[in-house]
Amino acid sequence: MTGRIFLIAAILIIAVGVALFYQAAAISSRSEGELPVYSAERYDPYGTAALRELLANRGIAVHTLEQPNLDSSSSGVLIQVLTLGAASGGRSSNHVPTEQLVDWMMQGNTIIQFSRSPTDLMDRMKIAASTQPTGASATSAEEFETDGDSPDQASAQVVVARADLPQPAGSPPANAAPSIVLWSPMVFAEPDGPSTRPIARRASRGDNAVAVTMNVGRGRLIVIGAPTPALNGFLNQRGNLDFLLALIGNGPVIFDEWSHGIGHEATVVGFIHDVGLLPLLVQLGFMALLYVWSTSGHRRNDAAPAARQRSSIEQIQTLGYLYSRSFDTDATFKQVNAEVQRRLCEALRCPANELPARAAALRPELRRRYDELTEEISRNSPEKRVPCPHCQYELYALTSDRCPECGTPISSELRQAIEQAAAEGPPGANRRRFRLDAALAGLLTLSHQLTLEVQRDRRAH
Repeated sequence: MTGRIFLIAAILIIAVGVALFYQAAAISSRSEGELPVYSAERYDPYGTAALRELLANRGIAVHTLEQPNLDSSSSGVLIQVLTLGAASGGRSSNHVPTEQLVDWMMQGNTIIQFSRSPTDLMDRMKIAASTQPTGASATSAEEFETDGDSPDQASAQVVVARADLPQPAGSPPANAAPSIVLWSPMVFAEPDGPSTRPIARRASRGDNAVAVTMNVGRGRLIVIGAPTPALNGFLNQRGNLDFLLALIGNGPVIFDEWSHGIGHEATVVGFIHDVGLLPLLVQLGFMALLYVWSTSGHRRNDAAPAARQRSSIEQIQTLGYLYSRSFDTDATFKQVNAEVQRRLCEALRCPANELPARAAALRPELRRRYDELTEEISRNSPEKRVPCPHCQYELYALTSDRCPECGTPISSELRQAIEQAAAEGPPGANRRRFRLDAALAGLLTLSHQLTLEVQRDRRAH
């Protein structure tokens, strides 16, 4: 009788523990199913993970907002890439209070909102829309982005806009204003006050503004009529990246994930941890499982367990895709090559300068695969048509009189080479982009597989 009572109590404890765990998971992670569109955790063409990682690689501090309130100690630039449902707080609970956003800007901070429909903050600051994409057009564009289909098949209205950013005092004039690409954007009414000015206008329709900036106290509000410029698949189109970097400055940057339904609040498991009950619950659960195991006997499992599905290859291909969409060809190759070298050095436990010697000591099969990998790296190295003599930066189509990377003056002979290269077409023009993506993903995959073999070989000896 006592044993049955103990077993019932153990089952109840396990059931309560499982219920608490799932309740905590439901509260802690408010997103359901797949990652929401425009999230900084999403790596397909319609997320913002590429912008977040690119800023971090540039040394800019990057954080995410995963609660309904801004921390009073936070400062910098808040980026809100909003869906139609999150644009208005009345239609979504995933909304930072408008009054708090205004106070935060008054303290000298910047908010950048990407939205195809007016937001509560825009209404509060009297930034009006002259035209919006029709309900069907805006909804179909957002549904297409949510489904993650190929950008080449989109039915959205593609708009090219000229950027008009103020130049810092003392800086040389820019050669040409950058242009940005937007899908089915909202168009803003012409500002009527000195504190508000357009910073991007539709190139084909004169004065129709698709992005405006407004001074708010010591800070500012920037609104852009579509999420497109900030998305992974569009950062490298025209001047989208340069436009965003000019707006963001030196940061720090906060990505609003709360508006996408991703966030963390006080949880049951967190409360149990804070009061010190978690070790006790773990011990009780272990004792219950031990009792059930000791009283249930042993049964041989004849069926072989199902093989665990690994997703490392998919992650590697995603990393290669992200590199190729975030950087130019030269920078992408450098990122991939550095990642390959890092993995091999970690597997062989040696610095980079000792890598060839350590690879030569591998058994013949692994040595052959290492040689094949180095040959693939050499074969896919980007073509340098007109390199800078000082830093090797690609100068194709350069119009200024100095190298944009290191500032080296452009000689007359180098200028002639640049003009000749421009007449012949861009370097690597005969290589389709998807072939380059496949080649870089292949390098990462080969290095990953070789690393695993080297680690297994080292453990075996």
